[in-house]
Amino acid sequence: MSWSIAAAREAGGLAGLQTLVEGVFGAGDRPAGWFGRKLARECLDDALTRVAFVGDDPTDPRAWIGFVLAGRPPSRRPAVRAAGVGVLAAWRRRGVAAALLDSLAAASVDLGATAIEVAASPGALPLYRACGFVDVQATTTLLAFGRGAHSPSSPPTPWDTPRQPLELHGYLQEAWERTPDAERTTLAWPELAVTHHVCREGRAFAVHRTVTASTGAHALDAAFDHLLERLPDGAPVLALAVPLVSSITGSLRSAGWVDVQYAAIVRRPL
Repeated sequence: MSWSIAAAREAGGLAGLQTLVEGVFGAGDRPAGWFGRKLARECLDDALTRVAFVGDDPTDPRAWIGFVLAGRPPSRRPAVRAAGVGVLAAWRRRGVAAALLDSLAAASVDLGATAIEVAASPGALPLYRACGFVDVQATTTLLAFGRGAHSPSSPPTPWDTPRQPLELHGYLQEAWERTPDAERTTLAWPELAVTHHVCREGRAFAVHRTVTASTGAHALDAAFDHLLERLPDGAPVLALAVPLVSSITGSLRSAGWVDVQYAAIVRRPL
């Protein structure tokens, strides 16, 4: 049976793709509203996101067989950012994923983008490399647990901190900015010249970015130690998009943080 590719806009919009995404990756124990949260935080675009379908009707969810989610977060321009590629099990190894990425590339060129970027899991790297993506940076997500008594109440401050220009790790600016204020906080230690941007993710806390003006190992170690002391006892704390090799990665591991998810930032020039 033949298949075709359409923009999500032609397939009824982004929201309806949740059933397809969960059909590929499983529903798991995700909280209600998780997909709408992802769409907003990652700036996903119904003109760039592509859907593969069989037959003649791209609006029929029963015909969908694969997808690539994509958008143009301002902080990543002039690149397009892909936020996941998936194909239903029965349709894998037929070139569907590659065709989805090629269709996204053509649409991205039409918008003046210069590249497509994606954070790829280790298992997906062969696909991306075969489709013209090159490795940019290997990253890890590190896990530790809070040791404090209460949730932090400090209000969020802007992502950019001119007086602390050195980024130790950083996820996606828009994911931080598009999280409700009640679910995010900025924790700063001026005496250490370190600032953390943290979002609440259910029971867990995700550190989206850490910036500093210091290069001293002691100050950085102390800042992450203080971070755990400011977050509730036993709560999972995830440091996102930490370079696999960096000035802090080894010291965090030595302090008890553990690797829980690896990824590679890969880029396809257009």
